[in-house]
Amino acid sequence: MINLIIINKLQKGLSLIELMIAMAIVGIIGTIALPAYQDYVETSKRAVLTENMGSIRLFQEERRLSRGAYIAGTYDHTNPNASGGLTELIGWAPQTDIDQVTYVVDNVTTTGFRITATHSDGTVESKTF
Repeated sequence: MINLIIINKLQKGLSLIELMIAMAIVGIIGTIALPAYQDYVETSKRAVLTENMGSIRLFQEERRLSRGAYIAGTYDHTNPNASGGLTELIGWAPQTDIDQVTYVVDNVTTTGFRITATHSDGTVESKTF
């Protein structure tokens, strides 16, 4: 009996079975968590696109009230201060360039316009106002 207690006290670390069980648990948690995380990232990306398009819409409405018409333009994240861009034309720029999104305002009429946002990963969101 004393020898058994001494052997148990000398044993340190994990057995192979304990390690395999721990790895299985981590794998199951990862399998569940990864799709949820990817959905969260996609939802967040689309929310940023939609929010920025709403902001562009407000700047366009302000321009229409002050100058009488909407205006077409582009915001390119690689050259945000480009001549003829939305920053120059209506004073709009996103709060951050981390998202790497290009915004295009086109199909401008007297009553509305379309905004298309294209993320560098290929995600596209378009709204007509």
